[in-house]
Amino acid sequence: MDDDVIKLTYEGSPAFAGFFAQLLREEGLTVNYEPPDESRVLPETLLVEAAMVFAITGPVPWPAIWDAIRKFGASRLGRGAEISGPPELEMSTEDRLAMLDRLLEQGTITEEEHAGHRARILSEL
Repeated sequence: MDDDVIKLTYEGSPAFAGFFAQLLREEGLTVNYEPPDESRVLPETLLVEAAMVFAITGPVPWPAIWDAIRKFGASRLGRGAEISGPPELEMSTEDRLAMLDRLLEQGTITEEEHAGHRARILSEL
């Protein structure tokens, strides 16, 4: 079975993109990205902002991606950054829970992983 490749677009400070990549790796994901060649200075704040694409590979990594994005957004470094990607990134809580149930039924994740991800999703409510 081939690994999935999921592309996330990060828009924010280039200085914090490495921290986002680290959080994804801590979730066990393989992440590839290149820092941007160009950045733009936002005149109203004098902040530097860049856009870059993170390519994440692995078998059905959505629960891990959601966890990394949640941790990044909760950190001081994640404020002001935007992460966008495929429709699964914007799934409702009900859809995310249903996806977890399907992953468990398919044997893709264990009971323990299912319980942990389910608890994290519900804690976001």
